[in-house]
Amino acid sequence: MRSTGSDMRGQVTTGRAAVLTLGTCLALGHGACREATEGATAREPAPPKADSAPATAPTEAVGDPTWLKAPAPAVAPTLAGTPRWIAIGGVDGPSANQVSIEDELELVRKTLGEGQGLVLYAGGPGSHGVQIADPEPRGEAWLRVLGELVDPRAGRDAHYRPVARTPHGAGTRQALEGALAVAASAGADAGRLLVWLAGHGAPGEHAKDVGLATWGGDLLTVDALSEALGVPRKTRVVATQCFAGGFADAVLDHADTSCGLFATTWELESSGCDSDPERARDSYGVLVLKALSEARNDLDGDGQVGLAEAHVAAVVGGPGIEVPVLSSEIDLARAFDVELDPNVVVGEDPWTREERTMLAGLLAKIPPELVKTSLEAGFDALADDEKKKADALDEADLDEAMAASVAKGALLMRWPVLDDPWHPDFARTLQTEGEAIKAWLSSSEAITAWRDRLEAADRARLAVDTVRAQLAPLHRAIIAKETAIRVAMLRQRASAEAGTAPGSAASPKSILARFEALRACEREGLK
Repeated sequence: MRSTGSDMRGQVTTGRAAVLTLGTCLALGHGACREATEGATAREPAPPKADSAPATAPTEAVGDPTWLKAPAPAVAPTLAGTPRWIAIGGVDGPSANQVSIEDELELVRKTLGEGQGLVLYAGGPGSHGVQIADPEPRGEAWLRVLGELVDPRAGRDAHYRPVARTPHGAGTRQALEGALAVAASAGADAGRLLVWLAGHGAPGEHAKDVGLATWGGDLLTVDALSEALGVPRKTRVVATQCFAGGFADAVLDHADTSCGLFATTWELESSGCDSDPERARDSYGVLVLKALSEARNDLDGDGQVGLAEAHVAAVVGGPGIEVPVLSSEIDLARAFDVELDPNVVVGEDPWTREERTMLAGLLAKIPPELVKTSLEAGFDALADDEKKKADALDEADLDEAMAASVAKGALLMRWPVLDDPWHPDFARTLQTEGEAIKAWLSSSEAITAWRDRLEAADRARLAVDTVRAQLAPLHRAIIAKETAIRVAMLRQRASAEAGTAPGSAASPKSILARFEALRACEREGLK
């Protein structure tokens, strides 16, 4: 059986944001992709409403540790007692701080318990850096085109406002590590701590090389999180950023006390970071949080929805490009890396209830024509198509970059300072030569060629994201199927050990025991 994910492209190659056409993730309707399409939006920006002041947060009680303080005018609320949860919005600066990240953190606060946890976000209390998409274009059209040509960057179709709720501290790596140290100091009897990682992930060559952005540009690494989790207090991690599955390594370093849920594998991006304040959110983190309050997701009938049950709902219902995974699934695939028997009888194993539910739900949604022969054959066919489209996107991006270079060169031959807004002659050039520049931008053959290639690159990007959105459910279904088969095969092998001790860590009994312990941790409710 095919090993999923090994030949999938983990990153979306992106070019310059389009001036005239919709960004690919917006066109797909599942929210802007995390890092891949920042700024690639079709709407060209209009005057925003006046920024609103941050809402006043209710005062919570107790301590004011120095690691929570930030050089800002507002005073952060303090927390009584030991936190039950800690949430961080992983953004390195305002241009990466889309409002959807703030929305997710606010939903974490409401769902996990106001006054029972800590929110570390942006520059801390009083910071002014939440990115909001402009509902209509702002500024003159020719200046927008000029900026896109000479200095393309995300955020020109947006404005910024202060944080809407007062966070407990800045979203820095130091603040998170300090918060984890304080939370861990309560010891093993304090109840399980939940750590929620949201925001932007950084890719890596290997799973242990991925990271989470933090305010100021410092990355939270897998090794740093692993060190922070090496304490007696039991912990669960929910990571919703791109490449989140890499942080499973930090969790599995302490599998006796920790487990985790991850929005996607370590090679792949996730969707959801979106500067549009009105768009409905359907990212993995939001879907998990909403599923916790829906009784229909109570698979075991115990009267509450555990995190693993909420994960199932997000896997089946998520429309994005991500492939969510559980720490138990990742650990099992590593510990029992054998050729899988497709004919093994899976049965009604209580420990794979999640996989069987996910598989049934996904198969009901996947178009039959995609899996005429098998899930694996359908996945391979789509993966081949995705590679061809990704190669075409690489070519389209290269063509666009070359056309942009030609157009920019032609522009600067006439107006040499237009690529440097800090040059003392820049403002005077715009004032005295503005009409000539505007006319040139509207009539130049180089600009027309560049615009054509921008549109071609956007079409190629949309084609790639479309096939990736089709691939994701198949990839999710294959992981569920392979996990159920692995457990069934281990059951068969463990039966031959009946009456014997578990033996080495690689024995079927030991692997099953570890899988069940991780799954039990993942299944726990929030109370």
